[in-house]
Amino acid sequence: MYKIRRINHVFLIRISLLFLCFISKSEGPKCCDLESIYHDILELKYDEILESNCTDSSVKILVRILYCAGQIDYKYSVSSISDRCIHHLIDGYETLYMNGQKKENSFLLFKEAINCANSNNDISLLKLCYIGILNYQQFTYNSITREKYSYLKEYQTLLQNDLDSIWYFVHLIDFQFLENKPDKKNVQKSIELLEQLTHKGGMRQFNPFIFSYKGLYFELTNQPDSARVYHLKAHNESGDRPYLKHLKIRSLLRLSRIEHSTTNYRSALMYINKASELKDLTDTL
Repeated sequence: MYKIRRINHVFLIRISLLFLCFISKSEGPKCCDLESIYHDILELKYDEILESNCTDSSVKILVRILYCAGQIDYKYSVSSISDRCIHHLIDGYETLYMNGQKKENSFLLFKEAINCANSNNDISLLKLCYIGILNYQQFTYNSITREKYSYLKEYQTLLQNDLDSIWYFVHLIDFQFLENKPDKKNVQKSIELLEQLTHKGGMRQFNPFIFSYKGLYFELTNQPDSARVYHLKAHNESGDRPYLKHLKIRSLLRLSRIEHSTTNYRSALMYINKASELKDLTDTL
């Protein structure tokens, strides 16, 4: 009888542990699965992460900063950032979004984040760190440099899925447009590949990027009517999301330029006024 009771007791303990394990997973995998959260960040699912039951304060601070993108004032406690790698990443973006002369410091901070993620062999976080340094290069240089492509090539070695490839093409196209004389065929091919990837994955959240690139491409190929259509689409699709505000402002500036080139000066002035009303608080254009 003693043996039977003891066996039953052990059995109940094991069942209880399994049940608790199941409950902890079903209640919210994002509480413990940082890799899943990093993937959601790349999918621009900021709202979902912030509304989730994720208990990692460091990650939530990072997501909030990415969502606000310097366009909304956001205060946080440095002491609540426990992860050293994410701390460097947060500092990098915080510095990048500052409207001042210290943007170059964000490059060093992103480099620290890359080194930290590398030492921890955290590939998912490493991708975010590389995207940070690519964002820095996109926002701070007026012309293309070899250094830009060197970091893009390093990021390319980390590609594991279509989402990773989407971000590769987003930055590749940005850099292609920064060339002194952009290669029209290369730009067109990159946009087509980006569009295929987003369509395949049903990732409509990247449409503002695609529409903006198409608008720039049609400007490049002297098709102002088509360029106007896509810049308007990019503007409208960006909505009120602060992390897409730079696309919205760029669309208005490009629309103003198109209208000015076709002697529609009143419309050109209207778009300029709209762009100035939005006020890019980070000076990233």
